[in-house]
Parts: sequence; C-alpha cells; structure tokens
Amino acid sequence: MAERDGVDRYTESQGKLSAAIAIAADAFVGKYDKSGEPYILHCLEVMKNVSKWEDDDLRIAAVLHDVLEDTSITAGDLKGVYGFNQRVISTVLAVTFKKNCTEEEYMMQILKICENQDAIKVKMADLEHNSLILRMKGIDDKAMARTKKYHKAYYILKAHLLKK
Repeated sequence: MAERDGVDRYTESQGKLSAAIAIAADAFVGKYDKSGEPYILHCLEVMKNVSKWEDDDLRIAAVLHDVLEDTSITAGDLKGVYGFNQRVISTVLAVTFKKNCTEEEYMMQILKICENQDAIKVKMADLEHNSLILRMKGIDDKAMARTKKYHKAYYILKAHLLKK
C-alpha cells in the first residue's frame, strides 16, 4: 500500500489535481523514459495533451495513467489512500496494460478502452506523446514496429471517440 507522506498537504491546500501531480512525481522519482528523460515529464505531457477538454478528472487520470502499470500503487490506493473518485480510477484502470503483452493482447486492450470515452482521450494523449519521433534515441526495427502499433491504436481510438 502506498504511503500518504506529504499528500494531505497537497490534497487540502491545492486540490486533487495538484495531489495527483505530486503522487505521480513521487512514484516516478529516479525513473526515466526510453529517451532518458525523467519519467514524470511524460506523465505531465499526457496531462497537457488532455487539457483541451478542460476537465480536471481527465487531467488527474492522465497524470496518473502509468502509476498502476509501473509502480507499486494500486487502484485501492487511488481510492482509499488518496481519495480519487471512481471516474478517475476507472479511467486509470482502463489504460493500464499488463507487462510484455503480445501485439494481439495490446489491440484487445485498445478495443476494451473504446468502451470508455475518458480512457480513449487519455490513451490517445499517451500515444501522441509516445509517438514523437524526437523522443526516440534511434529508429531501429523495434522502434518502427512500436510506432506502427501506436499509430494503428490511435486511429482505432479516434474512430470510437468520433462515434460517441
């Protein structure tokens, strides 16, 4: 179970969005993305990418989108320890993928995300940032395959977002 160290201060004085940013920052201390940047910057970029919807619950889910997948924080912690609402938790759960899934499993998860409009928006924002060519250290076959997978997923999600 995650610790509340310092979270009450943020929650009471600056609101849930500031708390979510602090939680993500704490959770990803010392972790770096594929480009060598502090991982929290990715979370903040995803949050920034959903800001066009002017929805704090969506921003919260976006900044927390990788905490269940990549840290020891659980969905129970998001509710019981941190007090986030069910909409945020459902969105974060929807975009949480199992480690080392096959491409078929990945696409099945993308189709599942299509059932949740908030999850579509967060995952599209995540894919937008993950697909930036300047974030890649190099473009080898593995990077190209990943980019193609992200591109396909993005357009599946986009089609479902437009239908609803």
